[in-house]
Amino acid sequence: MMSMVTKIRAFHIHTSLSPTPCSRTGVFFDMAFEVSKQQQATRGRFPALSGLGRISVDVVLNEMILADRRVSVRLLNEDGRILMMNSYAARPHYSRTPEQLIGKDYAELMDSAWTREMMDYVHMCLENDKRVIFLLISEGHRVRSLLIPVREDPSDPQASAVLIMSEEICADVYEQIISNPEKNEIIAHSMHVDLGPRLNLLTKRELEVLALMRQGLRSKEIANELCRSESTILRHRESIGSKLDMHDRCEIIELANAAVLQIEDAHRTRLKIEPGRVAS
Repeated sequence: MMSMVTKIRAFHIHTSLSPTPCSRTGVFFDMAFEVSKQQQATRGRFPALSGLGRISVDVVLNEMILADRRVSVRLLNEDGRILMMNSYAARPHYSRTPEQLIGKDYAELMDSAWTREMMDYVHMCLENDKRVIFLLISEGHRVRSLLIPVREDPSDPQASAVLIMSEEICADVYEQIISNPEKNEIIAHSMHVDLGPRLNLLTKRELEVLALMRQGLRSKEIANELCRSESTILRHRESIGSKLDMHDRCEIIELANAAVLQIEDAHRTRLKIEPGRVAS
């Protein structure tokens, strides 16, 4: 069977993510590597690979791609064709293996508003030669997709493919992304949300209230923020608990934290995704 790295052995991929709590991508890809036939040359240029000895770089990269079951990994060319996809990214396609998806048009396979947005950012990533962080909510959980431009050769002036890695993140990682953007990064927010079955029960105003509760604001502070009376906010809070069938404040906040819910999310277009078909 064809190795998972056959389609990417010629690409130079460089990432410099700092490992952060709740983030696996930083640990998973915090290295620089060039997969090529010249193993010794590769290791000489990238000290992180110097300890591999006689172990093939291809084997190590293949195991990295296959091993993690919570990070979705895809490599698309400039035309949106799939060059590589791991099993986690391929899971919405049920009976198809990642190898069977190689060469397919990603936008046709994942025909959704999210995919159309993603392809816009793939083109932006290539045109600007910058990493893009695409943030969205899928099945009630906050997801970060990191898009990295890659070259067939380090000396190429223009990237010709984009590596995409998606994973669920926690509030700390979200806040770090928003508060400390890097110069070579573009931060983008999806215009659509999949709030999941429970949060989707809430109205826009209730989502706003819940987003501010998640930030630790009291009813009076929320009332001031939303220009409403405190009694109105108390009614909203009561309604939130009733609709969610949750009456423990900590339990409600935990649900909001999974989505890292923001006020702006209340006004995004809601999507209803078939269970198990999360954004990828």
